[in-house]
Formats: sequence, structure tokens, C-alpha cells
Amino acid sequence: MDIEAFRKQLINANPKTASLTREEMLSEDLIITYEALDRITDNLGELINETNDTDKLVYYAQLRGELCSHFNAIAMLLEEYNLGV
Repeated sequence: MDIEAFRKQLINANPKTASLTREEMLSEDLIITYEALDRITDNLGELINETNDTDKLVYYAQLRGELCSHFNAIAMLLEEYNLGV
């Protein structure tokens, strides 16, 4: 899915964003993404704790590590946005 299609999907899921400015929309998109990544990384953490398969463990851990990096980057973006940067 390309970025524009994803953005439109977010707008359709959150109709109030249609009247927001570009900056407000970006903030809304970041918040939604932040919450989604938080949930995904938590679920992957649970899968890691539940699996006994070494191959799955490596895969889940690598995926979770990459998602945590994105999660942290979005958290920093949100913080900077809230500071007016």
C-alpha cells in the first residue's frame, strides 16, 4: 500500500481529520501510527514469550526490534511536534 492510500484510509477511519490543517493531520496520523506500533510490539513481545521455536523466536525478535526503532522515531517526532519544532 502506498503512503497516500494509507493516509486516505486513516482519514476515512477518522472523518474529523478531513477539516484539519496539514500539521494537525500529520499529528493525528503520527498518533494513530504510534498507538498501532505500540500494540503490535506488545503483541510480538507476547509471541516471543510464548514460542519455543528458535526460528520463530529469531524472526519475532528481529521484527519487534525493527518496529521498536520506528516506534521510538515516531515518539520523537510527536515530542518535537508538540514542542513546535
